[in-house]
Amino acid sequence: MSYSQSRALWAITKASFKAIFSQPSALFFSFLFPIIFILIFGAFSERPPEAYKVAINPQSDTTSVLFDSLKLNPRIKIVPYTDTARQNEDLIKGNISAVLTMIPYQIDSSKYYKVLLLSSEASGERSIT
Repeated sequence: MSYSQSRALWAITKASFKAIFSQPSALFFSFLFPIIFILIFGAFSERPPEAYKVAINPQSDTTSVLFDSLKLNPRIKIVPYTDTARQNEDLIKGNISAVLTMIPYQIDSSKYYKVLLLSSEASGERSIT
């Protein structure tokens, strides 16, 4: 009889399952314990996750389809700012998640958007993506 990789894999798999199912504690900690943790900690969270607070830069194009889709997204809450200094302060403090800038540009007859995302980290450093 010739050596077969698939038969060897099946033999190892079968032996591993026999070892797991022969010990009740291994069976409990492999399958039931993670499921119990998911059920217990999932019961504490009855509310949906909070929406991300995002500010839109005043120089952004707010007539685009992209802006309309952001407004309709339930996970994103657009926070209006008239003062950019206050906006940047809230961004650094973590009161808002990001500041979006949507700049339209045109190549030939097609319209495109350059989207800049300004966010902050816990250390207070600012990054541009």
